[in-house]
Amino acid sequence: MLHISDAHNCAIYYKREFVDKYYKVTTMTNMIFLLKAEGKQFPHLIGIKKTNYQRNRMTANDVYQEMLLSTPTLPPDVIRNNINESSKKGKKIKNFLNFEESFFENMNTICVFYNESLSTTKLSHVDYLFSNYLEGYSSGWIYDVMDGCCRPVTWIDESNGTQTDKEKYYQYQVVDLIDKVEVFDTYSNELLDTFKCKRTIKEYLDLFDILTRNHMTLKIKKNMYLIRLLKLIKAIKFYISF
Repeated sequence: MLHISDAHNCAIYYKREFVDKYYKVTTMTNMIFLLKAEGKQFPHLIGIKKTNYQRNRMTANDVYQEMLLSTPTLPPDVIRNNINESSKKGKKIKNFLNFEESFFENMNTICVFYNESLSTTKLSHVDYLFSNYLEGYSSGWIYDVMDGCCRPVTWIDESNGTQTDKEKYYQYQVVDLIDKVEVFDTYSNELLDTFKCKRTIKEYLDLFDILTRNHMTLKIKKNMYLIRLLKLIKAIKFYISF
């Protein structure tokens, strides 16, 4: 059983890592994504229905601000003090709490240009899926045409699942490799940190297997060293198989 204090911890983490900071993600093909979050996205991320808080004459930001308090007080039809772990809220809260451990720190990460129509397991209203293909953590974002930034819409934790579970949104998708992530202060725009991807040959081999079995298309630049590397990987895999 989870408690509303767990949801409060999610709100604290969300504020510290996603409201007070934003992220500039650069891929291996030099595509750039600005990931910015606002308080009003938070209720959806932990499974609180819009109709429930609107019925109580609250906005999404009202819910978020209340969840930041040390002892949140919200109507029980918005969120109860005790939350069943198997409920939709419970699952999303658990995913959210676990997610903080792996997303940008372990940079075996890919950017999936998500096309719902091609996916056998569907995510609704997701444009980009930033996914750790080895760990099973993913984050879905939607592109905001008003300011050219991406906003968070879902957190996914399949770290305890099978490799098939970890890859269930990958079928037939187009994918790019993340090269680096720069972290900025939301208010001063100061650069706080930079995460640079460093993949081992073993990790590239694992990635090549994932791309192949899920019929994925990898975006690459012409004359990119990755082309030569993938050819080498194919040769290594052929050699090892014998």
